[in-house]
Amino acid sequence: MIEMPWKIIALQTIRGTTAKPGELAVAELVKIAPGFFAHDAAPRVYWITNTGTGWSLRGGHVHPDGGKREIIVALAGAIEFDLHAAMSCGKIVLDDPGHGLLIPNGVWHGVRISPGGILLSIASTLYASDESVTAKPCRCP
Repeated sequence: MIEMPWKIIALQTIRGTTAKPGELAVAELVKIAPGFFAHDAAPRVYWITNTGTGWSLRGGHVHPDGGKREIIVALAGAIEFDLHAAMSCGKIVLDDPGHGLLIPNGVWHGVRISPGGILLSIASTLYASDESVTAKPCRCP
């Protein structure tokens, strides 16, 4: 079996109380993904909201070797991932804000965000318009 270069990680979730309802999810990057970000720093955090009444298609690109790495969390709703690496392909759904998806560079990723969904990305690089390539690195469907 081929090992996938991406993986789902558990985030620390602290459940609320009657006096303080809600949940607090914590992503201490140096603990959950040591060495994933250079110098254990993540210089960019972004989120996608207000995607409309239908599923929103985003991504559809790869960040070549040496490019951006990211952790994506579905803060609300669901996010469907279509993932393609040189030797493997897969589909993953995130619908729990207590989990994130580690996407290393070299993995093509397309996402669909459910109506009302919120995508949060913790990225290893600042934005650069030329950081993405749309060609898939494999021959998967």
